[in-house]
Amino acid sequence: MLRNCYICTAKTVFFFMIYTFFKYQCCGNDFIIIHSSATISTEKIVRLCDRRFGIGADGLITASKDKEGGLDIKFYNSDGSTDTLCGNGSLCSIDFAFKNLNLTNYTLNASDGKHSFITDINSNHSVQFHDCLPPVIHNIDIEQDINLENKKSVRGYFVNTGSPHFVIFMDNIDKIDIMSAGRYFRNNLKINPEGCNVDFVKIISPDELSLRTFERGVEGETLGCGTGSVATAIAYTKYIDDSSARKSITLHNRGGKHCVSFINKGTSYTDVYLKGHPEMVFSGTIKL
Repeated sequence: MLRNCYICTAKTVFFFMIYTFFKYQCCGNDFIIIHSSATISTEKIVRLCDRRFGIGADGLITASKDKEGGLDIKFYNSDGSTDTLCGNGSLCSIDFAFKNLNLTNYTLNASDGKHSFITDINSNHSVQFHDCLPPVIHNIDIEQDINLENKKSVRGYFVNTGSPHFVIFMDNIDKIDIMSAGRYFRNNLKINPEGCNVDFVKIISPDELSLRTFERGVEGETLGCGTGSVATAIAYTKYIDDSSARKSITLHNRGGKHCVSFINKGTSYTDVYLKGHPEMVFSGTIKL
């Protein structure tokens, strides 16, 4: 909810807004959710997401009920830029809407289109992704020292899950310099002209993976990434050459875990679902 406020003096009129916000996190990926369909300026988004002068978050989401009883959301990164889809942000928005908006239609409208979702009273939510194309393999020569297990070249898998991701499988993801390595691949135009998120992945067991994600927009590591978990699960089937029709994979982010399920049709991945457990951290108001 937004409230317009005015303060008048003899010479000046000051205008500001009071924002009612809900602070959420899923897998340590945190968001400010505002119940509104209004556009918020980049300046205010940056201020709200600032961890010293604002509320602090990886991103901001505006959420409102649509005319059909479903959920409309718009996601902003902490720098004010927008992505087509945010997995953890979608899960947090679903939890917020389920508890506050009295939805009658379990659909979510993001900037990349409509998604269905499943939810329960225990805050276990699943959001369906659009069909995904098979990963595109890129062999990238490393032209500078980025402390990546002394590798001179890397084979990675580009997957667009609503947000673009470059997935790299490694033996030890804990010792890499994720800032330098993530930035290097994030800005490599050979992978994607518009840049990409970067996921560094370790195989724990045949159906269990661990990952670290460097996110564009945040321009650093986040503790969890929903679209990254989906991209990693899909890339994994190509990496191990697994043609199983149905797959369910558990993914351990640094801030928590996701479960990704899908059907592999060879030419596409369908019935793609991301499952997670978002939590509201606190709510309040802020003046901007």
